[in-house]
Amino acid sequence: MIKKLLTTTLLTISLITITTPVFASTTSTTNTTETGWRYYYNGHMATGITQIQDKLYYFDGNGTLLTGWISYGNYKMYADDNGSIVTGWRQINNQWYYFSQSRIMQVGTIELEDGKTYNLAEDGHWIS
Repeated sequence: MIKKLLTTTLLTISLITITTPVFASTTSTTNTTETGWRYYYNGHMATGITQIQDKLYYFDGNGTLLTGWISYGNYKMYADDNGSIVTGWRQINNQWYYFSQSRIMQVGTIELEDGKTYNLAEDGHWIS
């Protein structure tokens, strides 16, 4: 539990502190849709998690903006139809999922700011 909390905290810090596009990616993606959009910054094509204004996006190794489910190391994230990586509760394929402020899909038992406890399956969908 402490290892998971520390890892999530470190990932949160790294996601929050991104201020310029990321140009190298060591992550893999699955079940994503390529939008065809590419983002260039100072003449370099963006890859990986990239902050543009106040939103985070994920560009694959070819610089293509992806939507849908994204595997990031051992974590799952989700990018909406506009490519923005989501937070909070999201309904995806008739199932509800919760994404933390660090954009990571949550699993297991979680307690949110509202003081309520929620049970999420191993694939992240809300059970009760």
